[in-house]
Amino acid sequence: MEGKQAAQADAGHAEKHTLYDKGAGIDRIAAQLGLDRKTVSRSAQAATANDMITTRRLGPHGLAGYAPYLKRRWSDGSTDSERLHRELRARLPRQRPQGAPLAGTPARE
Repeated sequence: MEGKQAAQADAGHAEKHTLYDKGAGIDRIAAQLGLDRKTVSRSAQAATANDMITTRRLGPHGLAGYAPYLKRRWSDGSTDSERLHRELRARLPRQRPQGAPLAGTPARE
């Protein structure tokens, strides 16, 4: 399945650009393709589907710190999101189970 999502993203991006280049408006393209107008607008501004990968909205606590790694892996041809997710999970520090006390925290009575 490696590369399937990339091919689909490229095809979808090309379809949006074709409609946009023919003079269709953002709202019309969004309605025709069943997409949010913000997605279509971002696609219209991006030269390639790869340019739509962003860290802008992720913030400091999201995946922003891993964006360079993810972009490099994507550019290297690793476009299977499940595989990338597993790789990131292996790189992340282990998290404590929800509800477990922090180390050094006295137990409640």
